[in-house]
Amino acid sequence: MLKKISLPLVCAVMLLTCSGCHSFKNNHRTVLDITNYFIDNGIQPDVVQPLFPFFGAEKAVSIKIKGKDIGIYKYNSNDPKQRLRLETIINNKCVYVEGMKYPVLVNGSFMLLGYEVNPMRDRIIELFYAFGE
Repeated sequence: MLKKISLPLVCAVMLLTCSGCHSFKNNHRTVLDITNYFIDNGIQPDVVQPLFPFFGAEKAVSIKIKGKDIGIYKYNSNDPKQRLRLETIINNKCVYVEGMKYPVLVNGSFMLLGYEVNPMRDRIIELFYAFGE
């Protein structure tokens, strides 16, 4: 009896687990790669500097474009904690900073913050989503 119950139970758990999975096609890429991708495609930053990798990220970079900072955060989808955090961000479509809610975009293993107030918003979004294809 136990064997008959365990197989369907295992299958159900696997199905539920995999149903929330997301594609992380650009997990092998770095914050330097995406920064260079922006530059190669016509976005000339005023300043590029590393950021503390908040939000459970592996690495982060701040790029000042037209006087406004955007943050790009890289998660390692092979790390279970970072993958879970990124999946939570994907589902919520936001992060909280000192109790304030900020919208974010996610492309694979990368999260973009601060894009919505940038004068080059549309181009940044376009390049961000194209990165890693």
